[in-house]
Amino acid sequence: MVIYLGFDLDDSFHIACAEYARIDVLLTTDDRLLRKAIKYSNLLQVKLDNPVTWLMETLLLQGDENNDTN
Repeated sequence: MVIYLGFDLDDSFHIACAEYARIDVLLTTDDRLLRKAIKYSNLLQVKLDNPVTWLMETLLLQGDENNDTN
């Protein structure tokens, strides 16, 4: 249970729901939550990310795929 890793009750609930739903990424602007999620990323079944960072990375990856000449 993620609550035993030191996450707040609300954060634990959100992470547990995301893991249960098997989503790829849980987006949050909560820097405290993101720092803790990075610390325990190897124990979590879902990736947590900042929405702006995630969007920038996603657009860059899509740009790389569109520029692929193979």
